[in-house]
Amino acid sequence: MKLNPLIVFRDDFGENAVLFNPEDGKVLGLNRTGAFVWKCLEKQMDRAAILASLREACGDTVPETMESDVDAFLGELRKRAFLVD
Repeated sequence: MKLNPLIVFRDDFGENAVLFNPEDGKVLGLNRTGAFVWKCLEKQMDRAAILASLREACGDTVPETMESDVDAFLGELRKRAFLVD
């Protein structure tokens, strides 16, 4: 997985962040978890490392759907060309 180098990430919206593709004008709003995953991707972490980091950050409150939620989010990033393989 690689980030599309054209994507602009803005994390100065309090609890939310935004991804913007200046090439096609696509925008994607992110919640805190989405921003956390994006920052992991910026560090070139793979899926397993992202999940481990999320588990560590969540402590005892890890949702049962975490893996499928991360997979769905990564799929959405690919679909929107924010993430490329």
